[in-house]
Amino acid sequence: MRLFVASCLSLLALCALQSKGEAEIVLTTSTYTQNFDSLGINATANAFSSTVGTISPIPNLTSWDGAKVGGNGTTSVAMSISDGNSTSGGMYSFGAASGADRALGVIASGTNIMGFGFQLRNNTGTTITGLDISFTQENWRSSTTSQNTVTAGWALGSGSITSANYITAVGFNAVSGLNLVGPAAVATNGALNGNDVANQVARSASITGLTLAQGDSIFFRWVDANDTGNDAGLAIDNFSLTAFSSSAVPEPATLSLLGVAIGLGAVARYRRK
Repeated sequence: MRLFVASCLSLLALCALQSKGEAEIVLTTSTYTQNFDSLGINATANAFSSTVGTISPIPNLTSWDGAKVGGNGTTSVAMSISDGNSTSGGMYSFGAASGADRALGVIASGTNIMGFGFQLRNNTGTTITGLDISFTQENWRSSTTSQNTVTAGWALGSGSITSANYITAVGFNAVSGLNLVGPAAVATNGALNGNDVANQVARSASITGLTLAQGDSIFFRWVDANDTGNDAGLAIDNFSLTAFSSSAVPEPATLSLLGVAIGLGAVARYRRK
């Protein structure tokens, strides 16, 4: 009976952990893409905890997480919808009003400062030595006083960096090529059309020197900051990740030498006959 109760408690604990989200992207091929359109046009109340660092799954977006990283707000944070006219700090599905084309973004304030990211686990059957990442930055709202930046970073899974803390954990590597850098500050900020190419920036970076074995994980995150003045609404869209690995195929020069060796061996055998 005790064994049965213990097993039930363990199962309940596992279910509770899974219900919190902290999902991962399991990479079984060399590429992963995300267009964020599944975010939709309906807000989700109480999507994120008011406690800094508590990670929750982003509603309607498989395997991406969000968390509050700062701010003095004491109530939970919604997953909000905006066409650029919103001013409150939080996490947003940006896009035209009722539009199907969505982008994942943030606005910071003294109340809520947000971050988002994902865990990538290698299940390709080979060791990953590098990653190419690209996406479109969309600007949905301008800022005043200062140019805003949402800072990107990556880190390998370790004892101190896990799926439960990675959005606020220390020890991340900066990758400036993936930062979201907002437009120049203006005297009076307002909405922008992020679907307009004039308000878009192509971002890309290569992460090299990795030794990501089968089953290993790497984390990526984007963390906002509450800058002076009214903050910008910055988002990402059309995300693409490509993994690559060092080839075990010999270089052409090595193949040439191998061919010469085989040829000499054949001549030697012929002469002995």
